[in-house]
Amino acid sequence: MRQIQALGNKATLVQVAKRVQREVHVVSRQTVNLEKEGLIKRTKSTRKSTLLTLEITEKGFDIINIARHSESINEIFHVCYLKTENNLNLY
Repeated sequence: MRQIQALGNKATLVQVAKRVQREVHVVSRQTVNLEKEGLIKRTKSTRKSTLLTLEITEKGFDIINIARHSESINEIFHVCYLKTENNLNLY
């Protein structure tokens, strides 16, 4: 997600793959999981059907900020768990 943030709004899948030096299909699978978690939004380009743009969601920015200020990965997961649990209680 930090690579998407570094590339700015509407980063593409190919750009992210190049930055992290991975194959596009590997990054694509990872972005599918990030989208399922609500951390990013993947959108097909209107100009080119094979071009995917990536945007970080509000939840994604929350996680990035938590990661910047937290002392451990356990704290990050704990906050994510609490947010998910709170969202489930809304329904």
